[in-house]
Amino acid sequence: MRIKYLEAALNQDIPFFDTEVRTSDVIFAINTDAVMVQDAISEKLGNFLHYMATFVSGFVVGFTAVWQLALVTLAVVPLIAVIGGVHTTTLAKLSSKSQEALSEAGNIAEQVKED
Repeated sequence: MRIKYLEAALNQDIPFFDTEVRTSDVIFAINTDAVMVQDAISEKLGNFLHYMATFVSGFVVGFTAVWQLALVTLAVVPLIAVIGGVHTTTLAKLSSKSQEALSEAGNIAEQVKED
């Protein structure tokens, strides 16, 4: 995947590298994106399947044991989903800002190194 990413980056026109992006940005993006994909495939997918199975089996047991209580619990699920969505959106924005700052710091360090 990293090789395909690098090939796609190197297939860009020369002015793209002169005006819009630095070499350190490409290297940083390749490493960062590869780590994110690896995290998504390995840990997060397994956690998602585990939590969904727990969620579904909990409601199955709940409805078979005490269906009134399970119905009340089911009414709260949309609220929990909205709060989770807001949390995920906020975390993604903060992560994006952090990566931009880290990229800018890498560019400044590269410029100082060249001088």
